Amino acid sequence: MKAALYRGTGPSSVLSVEEISTPEPGPGQVRVKVFFSGVNPTDWKSRSGATGAHPSASRYLTTTGPGS
Repeated sequence: MKAALYRGTGPSSVLSVEEISTPEPGPGQVRVKVFFSGVNPTDWKSRSGATGAHPSASRYLTTTGPGS
């Protein structure tokens, strides 16, 4: 599957779309295929460094769907 991720804070150029392994759902979970996803304010604030948090590993942009 493809995922938008960032490994450090900065402008939008720190974002990359990469192929990652598809996670398997655990007990009581389901996998949902997402065709489109918006960017949450938390995503751009974290990526830009506005929250003061510095990612130490790969970070994925979040997706909020119905029922979240």
